[in-house]
Amino acid sequence: MKNIITIGVDEGTITPGDGDYTITLSGLSFTPTIESIAYIFNKTQNKLYFAQAEDLANCTISGLVITIDSTKFNPLSTADEIHIQMWIPQRAYDYSLDNMKSLQINPEYAHYTDTISLVEDTDLTVDTHFKKFTVDEYRNLAIQLASSDATGFDFKIYATLDPDATEPITGGTPGAMWIEVTSTVFGGAVTASGEDIAELAFIDTNKMPDAYLIEYAPQNATNTVNVWIRKY
Repeated sequence: MKNIITIGVDEGTITPGDGDYTITLSGLSFTPTIESIAYIFNKTQNKLYFAQAEDLANCTISGLVITIDSTKFNPLSTADEIHIQMWIPQRAYDYSLDNMKSLQINPEYAHYTDTISLVEDTDLTVDTHFKKFTVDEYRNLAIQLASSDATGFDFKIYATLDPDATEPITGGTPGAMWIEVTSTVFGGAVTASGEDIAELAFIDTNKMPDAYLIEYAPQNATNTVNVWIRKY
């Protein structure tokens, strides 16, 4: 593999400034430095901006932007044809590490959602509230509960395989199609009397239900409640 490339031919693109003194590079697989530049030549203006000789180093580079010396050259035009060659870093190859290598597209570990704020309420009515959510094509789940209520607060979680199971109305009941799994998920009841609740659980299984249902019940009209989930 050659270690010197022509920008715009072998890789990358060149965009000369319009009436200024900058040349912008893009699409490179490496970060160029002044030492990696072999030459920069403006074919349209017949001007050599840079070569690896002290009196021919008439530009600087910062990131992907090359700036030519404005005291020695005319401004650039977008129509200028610029030729740039650069040395690229040596790209090593270790045969022993590439034996029968395979590439997995969209691997399982890359499947996850951003954190979802499922419930975020303040001063809910003293009643039983519900929130349904699906797990779709994900096989694992993280769920965090948080509440503040001077009197008390209760959380429960249910699961179902019934795709027609609906979210109960406030003050309602889950119904027979929703199966309580609070102890399975959180290791016991999630309740507090005059204390804040802070719980985090991970559902790590290959056998997910169709949907989950969160039940949350404040006992004081002054309260806050949050439920966050993340699917994996």
